[in-house]
Formats: sequence, C-alpha cells, structure tokens
Amino acid sequence: MSIFNAKQFGMDKWGPTEMAQPGNLDLLKELVVSFSMSLSQGDAGVLHSVLKDLMEKHGSKLNKDILAQYRLLLKEFGILSWVDRSEEEKKDYLTKDLLLIIKTPLPILALIDSQIRWRKWEYKEILQQNLNYISHNLELIGSLNKDYNFSAADNRPAIKNWIKDYIIFSDSPKGLDSLKLNKYFEENKNFKLLNNDDKKTLKRILKLYTILSNPFKHSSFFQTPGLFDFDFELASALESAGESAVQAPAEAADDVINKGSRDDDNLKKIQNIYKFTLTELQKKYGIDESVKKYNNYELPKLVEILIAGIKDPKIVLSILSLIVKKDQQLDILTNQLAEKLKVTIKKQPGLKEIFMELLLGCGLSENDSAVYLLHLANYNKKLQGWAYGDLKTLTFKWR
Repeated sequence: MSIFNAKQFGMDKWGPTEMAQPGNLDLLKELVVSFSMSLSQGDAGVLHSVLKDLMEKHGSKLNKDILAQYRLLLKEFGILSWVDRSEEEKKDYLTKDLLLIIKTPLPILALIDSQIRWRKWEYKEILQQNLNYISHNLELIGSLNKDYNFSAADNRPAIKNWIKDYIIFSDSPKGLDSLKLNKYFEENKNFKLLNNDDKKTLKRILKLYTILSNPFKHSSFFQTPGLFDFDFELASALESAGESAVQAPAEAADDVINKGSRDDDNLKKIQNIYKFTLTELQKKYGIDESVKKYNNYELPKLVEILIAGIKDPKIVLSILSLIVKKDQQLDILTNQLAEKLKVTIKKQPGLKEIFMELLLGCGLSENDSAVYLLHLANYNKKLQGWAYGDLKTLTFKWR
C-alpha cells in the first residue's frame, strides 16, 4: 500500500468509529499477512506512521479490546518496516517482542537480511547487535512451575537463559550448527520440561540464533530467508511410489530429505507454499476468532451451525477445526451429515466424501481445501492420506 492508497482508503481521516469497525480491522490484519509475504517495508512504514497518528488522536476513546488490537498492529507494521526503524526500536522488538515475531510469524530473517544488504559494510556489527538483543530477551518460554537447571542466578525459563543454556551445551558460541542444535533438543533436560508448543517456539528461536551466529555456514538461509521465515510444521512423509507427494502429519521432513529420494528444493518450496496458503486462509476467514466463539458449544449445536452455514467458508473451516479433535465426534458428524449430503454427491457418503464436499462446497479451490485438510489431519489420524502436495506441480490435491 502506497501513501496514495492510504489516503484513498481514508485511513488518515479515521475517527474512533471507523477504527472500531471490524471490516477495517480485518483489512489491516490482511495487510500484515500481505506485507509479510511481499516484504513491502515502505508500505508497512506508511501504515505504521498512519496508525501511530490515529492512536495518538483517538486511542483514549477506544475500548480496551480494540485498543489492544491496534497496539499489536502498530508493532507488527513497525517490525515489517524494519529498515525504517531506529536502532532502539529494533532493540525493543528483539528483546521484548520476539515471541510475537516468531508466533505470528513475521519474516524476521528476511528483514534482518534486507538491513545487511542495505549496509553491507556493517554486516558484522548488524549481526552482532541482533544476537546481543536476542540474548538479552526476558520473555518466558515454559511454565514457571518446572524445575529448570539454568546456570544463571535467575532460574526462570527466559529466552536469554535458554540461549545461554544452548551455548553452554554446545561448548562455544562460535560453533553453533544444526547438528548441535538437534543434539540439544534430543538430550537437554531443560528442553524436555517444555510442552510441545513451547518446544516448537524455542526451536525456532534457537534456530534463528544459530543462523545469525554464523552467516557463512548458514548462507543458504540468507540466500533464501523464506526457508526459515515460512518454515512450518508440515507433514512431509513422502510416498515411495507414484507421484511425488507431501502428506500429513509428520515431523520427519529432515529424515526424508536426507535420504535424497526426492527433489529437496521443491520440498522446501512446497512447505513454504503450504505455510503461506494456510496462514492466508486462517487470516482471511478469521478462524482463530471463530474457534474461540464456538469452543464451548456442544456437538449437536456445532453440527446445527455447520449445516446452516454449509456454504460459508468461515463457518465450515472453524467448525471442522473444533470437530476433528475427538474421534467419536467424527463418527457422529458422519451420521448427521450423511443424509443431507447424499443427494449432493449421489451416493451414501463416507467421512472422506463429507470432508471433501464441505471444503470444496464452501467455495475453496482444490489446492486450498487440500491444504486445510492436511492441517486438520495433524489433529486426527482418520484424516491422513486424503490429500497430498505434488512436488512436480507445487500444488496440493485430493486423492
């Protein structure tokens, strides 16, 4: 978005009423995703400036929830306009908002790389500054109730303590590499105290720290930052026969790649495509918000909502996300929807036919519906094997 477009949307003239409109908030959230993929730092900088002015004028008139959303958006657009930010702002982002960057996710390696390319003569200083900021981050990863054994006097699971723990485990901050990183994850007792979500977050942060610590050893990530920024927990089990495919769920991508039995470059590309497509679907249809809205509903009510909104992708995607987490619910879903869908698909539908009809019938393309099915398969094994990523065409398909 350019300055002209910002004015065209009238953002610089928004008052409290316009700022609180859901459509305007949705637009800004979609732009976060768009700018993350396009790395439009100039456009992000324009929006950061516009939002900053709006919050100074009208922030006190917004309710707490709306104000919190705008504060988050201001941070996101600030981070996405990395090269325009002051060194103090960059320090704040990496010492106070690294969890936001990693979990959103925002393309932090690409942003740091753009700063390096802009000021090549200072690349060592830039890398060292960013490593220093990250290593002083006090955000917590892990429960405070666990019995960690860090060398620091402060024994909390702060990011700075995790990094120090990783360096001590690896013997040297100069020799960090993927081998030592994986060994840390396998053997370190502190790491084993984390739940799965915290493990994923810490893995990403330590991987980023490892990449920045030795840009020459990890040059492939600087050549293609998206390999880190849009890496995702994608099921990467490949079929041994037939067309090349990626199938959910699994966390064994490295094992498959190491066998050299498939096109490694295309595997990485399709992982990034999966991540991008899933993120766009979740943002576009507000899946997280809808899941929270319906989370406490009983199954009969969920099915009632699903049938009533069977053509609405927001309803279909969010309700299916809730239903797939329990095996018995899938059986009930089959029974309750089979009769309704039988006319549509001309036969007595099974579970696969029901999911295909729901995801394609609400308007998703085959590619997008297959991506979302792969995502759902991470929560329920009954959905595995129904969709795959074709490494030849770099698209996702149903079987």
